[in-house]
Amino acid sequence: MIRLAAALSLALTATALLIAAQQTPAVAPRQPTFRSEANYIRVDAFIATRDGVAIEDLTLADFELLEDGVLQKIEAFEHVRIQPAGPQVARIEPNSQQIGHQMAAEPRARVFVLFLDVDHVPVEGSYRLKTALAAMLTRMLGVDDFIGILTSRHSPTDLILARKTALIEEQLEKYWYWGQMHGLSLHPDETSYLACYGRYPGGETVAYEMIARRREKLALDALRDLVVYLRGVREERKAVLILTAGWPLFRPDLRLARPLGSRGGGVMAPPPIIVGPGGQPRSGDDPREPSQQTRCDQHRLELAQIDHWDAFQRLMQDANRANVSFYPIDPRGLVVFDTPISAPAIPSLTMDAAMVRARQTSLRTLAEETDGLAVVSTNNLVEGLRKISADLTSYYLLGYYSPNASLDGKYHRITVRVKRPGAVVRARKGYRAASRDEVARGAEVSAAPPAAARAGNAAAASALNRLSLIRPDAAMYVHATHERGGALWVAGEIPAATARTDAWARGVRVSIMAVDASGSTVGVARKEIAPGQRDFVTPVALDDPAVTPARVQVRAEPAGAPAVGLEVAPLAGAPLLMRRSGAATPKAAADFRFFRTEELIYRWPLAASESSGRVRVLDRAGEGMALSSSPVEQSADGGRWMTGTLTLAPLVNGDYLLELTKQAAGATKTVLVPFRIAR
Repeated sequence: MIRLAAALSLALTATALLIAAQQTPAVAPRQPTFRSEANYIRVDAFIATRDGVAIEDLTLADFELLEDGVLQKIEAFEHVRIQPAGPQVARIEPNSQQIGHQMAAEPRARVFVLFLDVDHVPVEGSYRLKTALAAMLTRMLGVDDFIGILTSRHSPTDLILARKTALIEEQLEKYWYWGQMHGLSLHPDETSYLACYGRYPGGETVAYEMIARRREKLALDALRDLVVYLRGVREERKAVLILTAGWPLFRPDLRLARPLGSRGGGVMAPPPIIVGPGGQPRSGDDPREPSQQTRCDQHRLELAQIDHWDAFQRLMQDANRANVSFYPIDPRGLVVFDTPISAPAIPSLTMDAAMVRARQTSLRTLAEETDGLAVVSTNNLVEGLRKISADLTSYYLLGYYSPNASLDGKYHRITVRVKRPGAVVRARKGYRAASRDEVARGAEVSAAPPAAARAGNAAAASALNRLSLIRPDAAMYVHATHERGGALWVAGEIPAATARTDAWARGVRVSIMAVDASGSTVGVARKEIAPGQRDFVTPVALDDPAVTPARVQVRAEPAGAPAVGLEVAPLAGAPLLMRRSGAATPKAAADFRFFRTEELIYRWPLAASESSGRVRVLDRAGEGMALSSSPVEQSADGGRWMTGTLTLAPLVNGDYLLELTKQAAGATKTVLVPFRIAR
């Protein structure tokens, strides 16, 4: 699965580069005719007969639109008919990802995303879809439409919206084996589950349930991230075609959290004896580098408590708020058994049938609640895709002014009715009004260009994507940051597993070299890590402090062991992070994974004209949380710093963002720092 994800990543990157290479100068997008005041709401309605045939001769007089049950005046009306886009060469591509997103904001342009749920599609299903999808794209896309492709293993920031489908079709044809449901390839975490529990009676069943729960969580998180990202691209409707077999939507199960010894056999190994603070022996893992068994037990407890039905409900609410419609497609066709006979763990026939029903119900519910269509339990995938294509090629655009002028942050239901007998209406179900807090935050960026405001969600996703680069098996972690006009700061952190080896325990000599884009050295430094120490922070003087180096190369030489070489790209204008447990001395944090028992300490350099601003904690969707830190100004290491401490105990396991701002000459500078609560 890891190799496949890498192949798909390269394929998508290559697609983006090829699109850029073939692009022609972009034309200025047409100005929309709809007005865009704060209380102006756009609604696109799909009207068809009960047989699914689009009704195309309706007029404004045939429609009624209600908000919260109250009839509203329809201010704008238009029937949109989409014609096939014609030859690929006639389609005009945007010159960049940013311009593509700007052009996609045009109300009459439609936006489609193919979402490949890698872990929930069998390989035979991905093979069946390759030609049917190509035919659907040809029928469905108009000359102004945009389409992108994303897998459940990618960040939404990888999404490239384009008008030409040839390259996407080529990748689907070339990588037809992308479906990995019931595949043999496992993620390292999944392999560790089998290694931890396979030796206990019934332990293999526990491991495979953990794997299923982990994969379902990844898929739902990826979809929610995509919804948040698309909300920042445009207000108008976005269609996400999800290629997936569906999800059972796991609920909390305390039986999974029981010690395996209580399941009828096997005795859990006693915790190890380690040397704790002050040289005193104590029982248990090193809190900074737990054993594989401890990590497995942590994951098991977390996965046992997940409630994916609740996460599923939030996903649909977010989709309605963002005006995203889901079109789930189950490529398995007419399903008899959910689990193949070759699977390592075979459930009972009753449980297997319940799993089939749960998966199909989740897909139908997702489509119904977001005004999409579901193609499930049918072997005629071509006909199912044709219905989706017909559904999306003829619709009505309606616009009205909402009577809700208050900033209540509440959800307001929209109902569209058609007076013609027998008409089936599918339209946006509602919207969530802005709250006073959201308006206040929006005022902070009101002077910025519209593209900057839309980039807010992309910035959060891009920052969180850096967490995916963490290597659990790394011998050393390095973080580098540079503030224009100052020194380059480099922090290093040695994992406990590495530090326990004899060579690393005797001390480490670190050599640091900063290089520019041409490979020329622009700064060097050396640092000694004393025996028993596991971290360092050091400045690197640069030949030109105004220019951030392209790369920082770090060579760590432990006594009597092979050297380790690392290379990182320094972050411009980012803070340094430290970690502290209890009353201990703060340590450098180059691995941005923290424990709830720790405190996160940030240090952000301040220029002479700059002053401290505010600090907030954001969730993975970029939403503010009721947790903050009060920064102070501090003079240390030859400069001024904005510094503060964040207590992590209130946070649950997951990914978060630290939003820091500072003031300079009436302007505000903001930086997003991702961090992960691992336990």
